[in-house]
Amino acid sequence: MRHGESRWDGDDGMQAYDRWLVWHHASRLLRGNPTGHGERELVDWGDQALLEASLAVVAPVARPMVDHFYEQLFLHFPHYRRYFPAQMDGQSDRLLAALLALVNGFEDKEALIRTLKQLGRDHRKFGIRAVHFTAVGKTLLTTLARFSGSAWTPQIEQAWLCRFQAAATTMIVAAEADTDQPPYWYATVVHHRPTAPEKAVLKLRPHHPYEYAFGQHATIESPLLPRVWRPFPLIAEPRLDGLLEFEIVALGDGGLGDILMDKTVVGDTLRLGAPIG
Repeated sequence: MRHGESRWDGDDGMQAYDRWLVWHHASRLLRGNPTGHGERELVDWGDQALLEASLAVVAPVARPMVDHFYEQLFLHFPHYRRYFPAQMDGQSDRLLAALLALVNGFEDKEALIRTLKQLGRDHRKFGIRAVHFTAVGKTLLTTLARFSGSAWTPQIEQAWLCRFQAAATTMIVAAEADTDQPPYWYATVVHHRPTAPEKAVLKLRPHHPYEYAFGQHATIESPLLPRVWRPFPLIAEPRLDGLLEFEIVALGDGGLGDILMDKTVVGDTLRLGAPIG
């Protein structure tokens, strides 16, 4: 693959993306640019005490439980595999962290809701839609039931179902409300300057306007590591010329930081998620 050539279907993929933007903006005008469905009241988040007790039961078998979850998800819904990176290292840790936050984070419900809304908006870049939550929820509950054994009761099942439905609805509503923005942006590397053995400054020119505030982060994906998105800080105030400036840190693990540091050059095309933070 030549530098600057994308593995996201090459120029055809970017042209299709441009056509989508034109259609999307035109359809907004025809619809009168509605604001979306608005907030939906989330009635029941499930019994917190039951959820904490259930989490304690599966904690000793958390790792095999999460591995089983992905095995079952990809077995029964094989087309979902394309939403995940080729190497699943770290994916189990992220799912475990999400489950812990979904239960233990309820002590600060407003903060949890803000996090879920951000996740909902952020998941648009993966192509995740409302229908996908059904398969994930079903697989999650059957996995929890299997690894809970005799401790699994109808009351605990209902508590988990309510918590997942509340979280999923929060994410879905936030994603729907964010459809005035594209799910991701293409951007071309225009400057790459190492500042230390493991650090570099990366300047990108987005193909379409990218609005952000100083101090925010943006997730980046490289065609050399498809479906792996990692956040990097935007280190400059918004510029009149639209260029974006990032600090890249290589961790020496062969991950995205290393790719951006050592295998990315001027002319390459990357993808950006919406600004966060």
